[in-house]
Amino acid sequence: MLREHQEILSAALLVTDMAAIGLLAGLGLLTSPATGPAPRIWLLVALTVSAWPVLAWKWQVYHSRRLKGLPEELFLLFKATISTFGLATLGTVILAHGPLDGTRILAVLLGVPAALFLIRLPFRLLLKKIRTHGRNLRYVVITGRGGETKKILSYLEENPHFGLHLLGCFGFAGEKKISLGQVPFLGMVKDLPAFLERNVVDEILISPAREVTLAQVNRVIQAVEEFGIPIRLLPETFSPRHAKASLSWFGTIPTLAWCMGPSESFSMVFKRALDMIVSAILLVLLTPVFILAALAIKLTSKGPIFFSQVRCGLHGRPFKVFKFRTMVTDAEQKKRHLLKMNEWDGPVFKMKNDPRITPVGRFLRKFSIDELPQLYNVLRGEMSLVGPRPPLPEEVANYDREHLRRLSVLPGITCIWQVKARDGKDFKKWVQMDLEYIDNWSLGLDLKLLLLTISAVFRGTGA
Repeated sequence: MLREHQEILSAALLVTDMAAIGLLAGLGLLTSPATGPAPRIWLLVALTVSAWPVLAWKWQVYHSRRLKGLPEELFLLFKATISTFGLATLGTVILAHGPLDGTRILAVLLGVPAALFLIRLPFRLLLKKIRTHGRNLRYVVITGRGGETKKILSYLEENPHFGLHLLGCFGFAGEKKISLGQVPFLGMVKDLPAFLERNVVDEILISPAREVTLAQVNRVIQAVEEFGIPIRLLPETFSPRHAKASLSWFGTIPTLAWCMGPSESFSMVFKRALDMIVSAILLVLLTPVFILAALAIKLTSKGPIFFSQVRCGLHGRPFKVFKFRTMVTDAEQKKRHLLKMNEWDGPVFKMKNDPRITPVGRFLRKFSIDELPQLYNVLRGEMSLVGPRPPLPEEVANYDREHLRRLSVLPGITCIWQVKARDGKDFKKWVQMDLEYIDNWSLGLDLKLLLLTISAVFRGTGA
């Protein structure tokens, strides 16, 4: 589909979606007397419809769906709906000075993305049928015979309904020849401009091998730029194992950035907002627990109620972590005499029956009550509710290089290890679990780990 056709389609879908959202939200909310007064409901509907174009565009709901699968499109619609209704509900509460019934709003939140998705299904089926008959095609050329080229060829072969028609492949000087199967080899990249003059090409994929220089790639980009044809660069030269690539801006300068942890996206902003809200609420609600724990510590052992210790945070930043004191006051001095009794491998020290722990401290640790003051660290932005546990500086000093990636995200109060292997003694497995969390992070994973943590704490598992 040509760009102008895509823009027309996106605009038509946007208008249809806004009408559907207004109708569904209005009917869904007005049919429930418990939702609130009618003026307040209409304000919510108006704010929802107004906010939808901005947030839906931010979530790329109206970007080309040529390469999107059905689950991805439904997920994007759901995220856009949650964001829009959340913002609209907050605006309504502030402007109308009154609460809204959450049950009906929740039903609308589930119904709207499902309805919008159903609107798109006939369109998808029609496009699939048209493309399998050789129409509505987007003509693509590949330049380069890097490691990604075979993956692209295989992907296009397996997904003909995307409507991407591969015209052929050009090669860079110095590249090793690879088998292109039935795809025609059109010559070297120096022949590309002449080919573009004679043929319709909608997009060019540049997939250079490692031996291709940046100067060679840049010459191709400059040549294609004269034709105004979109370019996608698949740089095998830059292929980190774990980092995620994205286009970002350094001031006014565009850069290709690789993020070692979760990218700075709206989801990360939401995670931080959730950390602040939940930690603030829990600090208030758990005040009785704080008072009882403080009294128990003060009445049963000498020393301060709280224990603070320097730990390593994001990218190794030092900060003071706060806990309820569970050990005798000279625990740090006694530690060096106990090092030979360490039950863990790697650069950490842990003992199941540590003699420095007080009786009250053992109870606090069993149910993780000693960790609750770290909610203050979360509120301050030094920690998150979920993330790898913050290590000691001396532990980090003895890390192997691959362990340092644990520091690429904010440390957390709970993590995968806390809920799955709390009683384990394998440091490598612990690191592996933390890296698994970093590489697969999502808001859903955070929620799952928080729920599992609650269960583990009540059972006192592995403490």
